[in-house]
Amino acid sequence: MKKLMKLHLKSLFLLPLLLLFVACGKKNDLSAESAISAIIAKNEKIISFGHVSPLEILNKAGIQKIPQINLLVGAQLALWQKGIDLERPIYYAIEGLDASQQLTTYGVINVKNKDSLNDVISQMGYTLEKSNDLLYYQENDVTFGFDDKILIVITKSGEYDGKSLLTKTFETAKGDLSEGKVADILAQEGDFVSGMSIERVFNLSNPIIGNLTEKQKNELADLTSDGYVQSALTFDNGEMRLTSKNLYSEELKDRFYTDKAPMKSFTNKLKGGPAWMGFALNIDMKKTNDFINEFAPNFFKEIAKNLSSEAKLLMLSLGDKALSKLLSGEFAVVKTGNATRTLDMTQNFSGFIGNGSDKSLLPMIMDIAAKKNNEFNDLTEKVQYTNRPGYVAFSAKEDTDNRPVKLPACATNFGKSSMYFFVDFKEMTKQFELPKELQIMREFDHFIIDGTRDETTIVLKSKNPNKNILQQITDFYMKMYLSGQNDLAY
Repeated sequence: MKKLMKLHLKSLFLLPLLLLFVACGKKNDLSAESAISAIIAKNEKIISFGHVSPLEILNKAGIQKIPQINLLVGAQLALWQKGIDLERPIYYAIEGLDASQQLTTYGVINVKNKDSLNDVISQMGYTLEKSNDLLYYQENDVTFGFDDKILIVITKSGEYDGKSLLTKTFETAKGDLSEGKVADILAQEGDFVSGMSIERVFNLSNPIIGNLTEKQKNELADLTSDGYVQSALTFDNGEMRLTSKNLYSEELKDRFYTDKAPMKSFTNKLKGGPAWMGFALNIDMKKTNDFINEFAPNFFKEIAKNLSSEAKLLMLSLGDKALSKLLSGEFAVVKTGNATRTLDMTQNFSGFIGNGSDKSLLPMIMDIAAKKNNEFNDLTEKVQYTNRPGYVAFSAKEDTDNRPVKLPACATNFGKSSMYFFVDFKEMTKQFELPKELQIMREFDHFIIDGTRDETTIVLKSKNPNKNILQQITDFYMKMYLSGQNDLAY
């Protein structure tokens, strides 16, 4: 019985050690993903990172189906694939600017066969040097080296010891892995995936930090702690989609990303009939103003330096509430035109700017600018401004179309999201005689950018939903190229 108790106690003691050993064992299974994860964990200057799948992108573009291109590209890919694994993503990390304003970029690729990779590089005329288990080469800004697991490429401007930096990077690549949001971002699927550390960007690259008090710096550090923007780009049948998610605190979103309720009756403020392009902002200007005052207190003084003496005096007299007094945060502009006039180049437009809490300021500023700024005067020759209750409307002077604006079906969140931009290619391509190289636009349906407090989405839709959008673009330009070759033959 005593022996059984001793064995039980020993097992309880050894179990945590066994689990720790297993966990540590996972770290040593070196790959491109684990290497970049360890580099990010150790290097606090890394501000951006992610992975790209070049072979997947080339396959989606249908390069292998084009003999003229595949003859060259396919042969090179086959050669490199003997040494490196292009079926898996290439990982990267970028250091923020250092004191000498230099960037350092790390790229990591999985190695399939070290000897084959050595042969390929030697055939290209590079003479590799050896350091322990590494084969490496440095030329100017670029240093690369590899062992039997990974290839690391480093680019760094200025003079530096490539061998030393490469050796240190390989050691770092075998260390502890990143956890939490960094690990989640690296695990995301996509043709191109990136992560950006809000915390590190503010600490390393933001010039306003130096002007803040210690209390403000600490508060900003708390707000941005463990904050990231995660982006994933994919090319699929009929569309390209980029989704960027704001993975930072709700408190920072409340302070920094200024959503508000959808604009009311904004279509009544716009005219011109069918719109083929539009841009709208709908932000809480009071929150924006408060954030600037707290973390960029000299912002308005810097803006005032570039204004006329009258505008400068007016801006400074508004004090720290200048933006919210001047602007409501509501802005929209659309481009319209008669779809039957294919050569119409007047590019009619209609828009409005919402007045701030002081309704007289915006018209006054615009009058001052028109009188004192020659460039603004040139603009007013083509644009008519009208003061309305709560906003200033503007449109092209030659535009006599007073029909209410009609938004396309793709503009679902125009005036609702914090930021929205759209292009309706079906309507747009009726307006212009496009140059040959831009006639690819006739293959597209629409393009949108939709930004909210939680994420920003960018979508390019093609008319054909059954073929990858990259292959559609490749097919178009290949057809144009072959047509040009045939013309030369005659």
